[in-house]
Amino acid sequence: MESHKTKKGKQVDSFQQDAMDQFDQLKKQQQNGEISLNDDDIFEKVLGTEKNGYLRAYGPGKNINEYFGGRPTKVQLIKQLESTRRESNERVEEVKREAKEQIEEMKKETDNKLEELSKRWEKKFQMMIEAQLMKK
Repeated sequence: MESHKTKKGKQVDSFQQDAMDQFDQLKKQQQNGEISLNDDDIFEKVLGTEKNGYLRAYGPGKNINEYFGGRPTKVQLIKQLESTRRESNERVEEVKREAKEQIEEMKKETDNKLEELSKRWEKKFQMMIEAQLMKK
């Protein structure tokens, strides 16, 4: 609202002045609870519905495509979808490979621990046999 006023605080033209007066009046009614419109609804009621492809408050002749780019075509969307699908499949394969590597590493660690325990038990068993033989 401030951007449409002169340095002295007055509206630039009568249309803007009327629109601002209507907006202020509806805003006061909203604050008093007389109407249940939100700010966007009040804005639309005062200035009318937006035109398709027109970007309000960005100056004359500006459209949505200039600020946000055009809508993608079906071909572009399909290419994006395929690219995303390909990237996700590659990521899944990478995660699978990493998981297999971790599993193999855990298997090796488990085998090493089992071998170590087996050697310990073998030594203990050998010591028991030697003790039995010495008693005889």
